[in-house]
Amino acid sequence: MERAPGLSCLIAIAATLMAQQSGSPGPAETFPILDPNRAEFPAASLHPCDDHLASPAGRRGFLFAGTDGHFYFQDGTAGRFWGVNVAKDSVFQPRRVIDAAIDAIARAGFNLVRLHHLDDEQ
Repeated sequence: MERAPGLSCLIAIAATLMAQQSGSPGPAETFPILDPNRAEFPAASLHPCDDHLASPAGRRGFLFAGTDGHFYFQDGTAGRFWGVNVAKDSVFQPRRVIDAAIDAIARAGFNLVRLHHLDDEQ
């Protein structure tokens, strides 16, 4: 049976949370910071999930909706998306912060970003 693309990331996240709760020891420099209160853009898990991103973008061709209502690429691959929403004041940040956020989003394996309130700037 074939695993879903994001399953290994979810397993890694669950294992990380269990390890943190059990207080298992380990040198701080070998593990990424997962606590959102200790880093500006903490790692999403101990296992980087960016290997699930298809690159370069566009190599599978254009995306279209099939007659069954599902997304497909021109090469016949099913379109699967793992997304995040960036809203309100988080959209309007200095370039340094945006670049760091992009790196964190890619490490987490997201391939879709919704920018909400993009036209809200006065």
